[in-house]
Amino acid sequence: MSRVKKKKSKTKSYIWYAILIVMAVTMYIYLPSVEWLMSQMNLALQIIVTTIIASFLGNLIEERNWTGLVKIFALPVTRWAHLPAVSAAALLTSFFSMVSANSMLVSAFEDGRLNSLQLRVSAMCTSFMTYIYHNLKIIYPTLAALGIVAVWYFGLLIGIGLLVVIIALLIARFNGKKREYAEVKSMEQEVKEKETWKKSLKKVTKKTIRISKRITIVSIPMFLYFSFLSKVGVLEISDNLIPFESYRSYYPSQALAVVGTMLGGILSAATVGAGFIRSGELQNSQVLLALLTGNAISLPIRSIRRSLPAAMSIFPAKEAVRIVLLNQGSRLITNIVLVMLLIYLMSKGFI
Repeated sequence: MSRVKKKKSKTKSYIWYAILIVMAVTMYIYLPSVEWLMSQMNLALQIIVTTIIASFLGNLIEERNWTGLVKIFALPVTRWAHLPAVSAAALLTSFFSMVSANSMLVSAFEDGRLNSLQLRVSAMCTSFMTYIYHNLKIIYPTLAALGIVAVWYFGLLIGIGLLVVIIALLIARFNGKKREYAEVKSMEQEVKEKETWKKSLKKVTKKTIRISKRITIVSIPMFLYFSFLSKVGVLEISDNLIPFESYRSYYPSQALAVVGTMLGGILSAATVGAGFIRSGELQNSQVLLALLTGNAISLPIRSIRRSLPAAMSIFPAKEAVRIVLLNQGSRLITNIVLVMLLIYLMSKGFI
């Protein structure tokens, strides 16, 4: 299986390198001016430097302090919601291994220690925790690139996600009985020894190098190319995609470029958006709207490609479908509500 994945990865890399060559040739032929290129390279350099520094510091904070924070949060929450001890263990373990956490839940469900409602609520909690954990890998470089826009983006999505989880926990609390159980240790706490600073720095350096490679090879070329397309007027063609003139102020051609790059990940979209903000072509609110819109469009794709197959490989088929619908459906609906709310606030001149 690993050989197949490596082969697919190499194939994707070759395809991307071919695309980079086409992009470079196109820019060389139709280059607006050397001065424009130098100004864009200067912006790109600023984004690279700030992103790498933020990524290193953020990963260092995560590597040294995260487990303790999770423990403080997870145990009281599961007790308050009257969930079984296995839910607390799974919630903590989800930061170490999502597969292990869900396997614990399924085992407890099959043994009768969890009913259907508790299984779904526990799975929603572990999914949310994993969502936060994965966001931590990109939140710091995204913050460095977009600043306050990234704060609003992650704050809104995590805040709404937390609200949905709280509602689920409330339902579990009012449908369950109070339980008494001893301190629960997660799998991570059992197998992972306290790391020295040397080990932490080694891990952080590897993570930072990985992000730096992605920014340099993927995000920055996309930023430069979309800036080039905007400069030569190609992106103006996308205005025809929006038939209503009034909505073009919310989704100008540059914003649609950010929406499109969201399909390649938040880091790529953030880099492109940061470039448009610094060049004055987009406002903060327009980039935020584009990111939320792109996230809403990509959510169903991610659900079908990743979430559903992963869930069905662990949970019983019917429960897997229900859990994915609850998790991803709630995120999609709340994301669409956020987009509509943001458009309304922009129309009234509040932002």
